[in-house]
Amino acid sequence: MKISEWLLAMSRRALLVVGVIAISSATAVHVVKAQDATKAQDPAKPAEPPDELKFDYDGPMLLVFQVKPDKTADFESFWPGLRAGLVKSPKADLKTFAETLQPYKVKGVPGLYIMKLDSPSKTFTYNPGKLMYDNINYEKPEEGLFTRAEADALFNKFKDSLVMPNGLQAWKLEKAGGTPAP
Repeated sequence: MKISEWLLAMSRRALLVVGVIAISSATAVHVVKAQDATKAQDPAKPAEPPDELKFDYDGPMLLVFQVKPDKTADFESFWPGLRAGLVKSPKADLKTFAETLQPYKVKGVPGLYIMKLDSPSKTFTYNPGKLMYDNINYEKPEEGLFTRAEADALFNKFKDSLVMPNGLQAWKLEKAGGTPAP
């Protein structure tokens, strides 16, 4: 077997492995993390569930999106709308973060998108709903990054495009065969 044939076979195998992992992960049951019982809670206010898309991890990660085949255009058009709203922020760090929100299609696997996070933000969430709805100014809508109507329209595009359950997953990565990633 020639080296070029071997490399072609290896790349096909790698693509097959990524596809199998994505499909099996999309059907897995998502385990919700239990809240720390030692934290004091205000009994009048229900505890807000933890934001599973805000990371405190120093290594690289992948966000994996499983998108309905007939909704890929909606999914792809959602991201420029989200970035356009976030870059209106007066905060330079939010503008910089917005520019990193770029998913990639997995070639040869319909409906599979990946966002590679070399160094995930510890400041901002990757939860699109929180990014939009937390940046609405309900008292002065013209001063918000999004209006409620804009956020609703964008968020519906996003949520309706994902295969449920588990249309969005976060995978922590570490180096194989060597020292774990920091």
